[in-house]
Amino acid sequence: MAIPQTKYVNIISAVGGTSQVSQRDLIGRIFTNNSLVPYGAVLEFVGLDSVGNWFGTASDEYAFASKYFGYVSRSGNVPQKISFALHSDVAKPARLYGKVKPTSLATFQNLANADITIKIGEDSYALTGLDFTAATSLTDVAETVTEALDAATTETIASFTYDSVLGRFVLTTVATGTDVTVGYPTGTLAPLFGMSEGTVGAILSEGSDSESGLTALSASAELTNNFYSFTFLTTVSNEEEIAAWVKAQNIRYMWSLGVTTSNATTKAALLKDYDGVGLTLGDDCVFLPMAIAAAINYNTPNASVDFMYQQAAGIQASVTSQEAQQSYDSIRVNYYGTTQQAGNLISFYQDGKLQGSVQSMGVFVNEAWLKDALFTSILNLRLSLDSLPANETGLAYVKTAIQEVIEKAQNNGVISIGKTLDATQKTYIAQITGDKNAWQSIQSVGYWLSATVEKYTENETEKYKVSYLLVYAKGDSINFVDGKDILI
Repeated sequence: MAIPQTKYVNIISAVGGTSQVSQRDLIGRIFTNNSLVPYGAVLEFVGLDSVGNWFGTASDEYAFASKYFGYVSRSGNVPQKISFALHSDVAKPARLYGKVKPTSLATFQNLANADITIKIGEDSYALTGLDFTAATSLTDVAETVTEALDAATTETIASFTYDSVLGRFVLTTVATGTDVTVGYPTGTLAPLFGMSEGTVGAILSEGSDSESGLTALSASAELTNNFYSFTFLTTVSNEEEIAAWVKAQNIRYMWSLGVTTSNATTKAALLKDYDGVGLTLGDDCVFLPMAIAAAINYNTPNASVDFMYQQAAGIQASVTSQEAQQSYDSIRVNYYGTTQQAGNLISFYQDGKLQGSVQSMGVFVNEAWLKDALFTSILNLRLSLDSLPANETGLAYVKTAIQEVIEKAQNNGVISIGKTLDATQKTYIAQITGDKNAWQSIQSVGYWLSATVEKYTENETEKYKVSYLLVYAKGDSINFVDGKDILI
């Protein structure tokens, strides 16, 4: 044995400079009342097949996802993910779903003395001597369990069924509300029903009270903010409250809301002052702005997109006349419209506008990406260092983190280089920056950046912060070409 080398030199290995904070995926979130989405959870899916495997291919969720994942941008990009959250538009019971494709009927027909203990709330009900030898279907198997459960209780407290569409057994309580719970059963039948604790594919969904769309939305965002756009497959009545929440998030989320020919004008008037609300004529087209945003790959050059002129298969045009087009354009209600050239009908999404102060869907999603990229870069910087000194060195670190995002934004088109500024814009830039020549930087390289270290007091404690101001030329898109043909 030798004397340990640590007596003389002790070297500790560590990995530095790694990213701990991930940037948001600008994907769509769908609010549904389907109890296959557990209360208090958000489900993310990669690709259409995974949605079908969870909800079934006959579900509304699958129908929406098939259109969403079916969108292909002109760059060949497609949405990579989608998420679902529960909106309990009515009070819901607690449910336990067994895994898909449980044990075959033949297996049950060989059981004459099976047992299972079902847990509802704080109570457990031991059901024994269950005989399935006369069962002719999995529905018969489920009915036998329900009958035994009824016999074990003084009143009907739950049902046990077989869902032939989903291909799974389901335990459902009679009572509804957040106080209602079920547990994983035990006994010889529990694994055969695909309901044992730890079974892959078993889904436990607790009861829930009736809640507003706003409550479901804010709770979902609190669980995970990994989404950008959202819509409801349920009916919501508090639309102005939801719109106010979206506006308060300050260019973070977009609400894709379907309207009809009979209520478009009313809803546009109600929501016209709320940023981030996108009204689209027809429920079959609500998915499109969500899919367009989710398909953007900001890691590639010129990634920024104009939502107008985007096309998707399987959408029936809702506007085919100039009168209707002018009417909807004036209130910023989007639609899938048709024009024609050489006798051919050409349909695409129009005009790609939002209610509120930031009208362009493309500019809005770009700013949402930029804010998130800056947050991620700065937080990763702070987490990677033991200390961020409150001096010129620390300031340089922060400006470097910001600069990395700016350079990406210049490359992907979020920041526009060479944009012509008018006199009003130049005056405003000089006023907000205190630099009369700042507009020249914005026009030539697309941005102007200033950052300082400042001292402030919080809870009677002296602290330091970096305050930065970034003014940039947004990536606008050309919507119209106005030409003159002069013959000499």
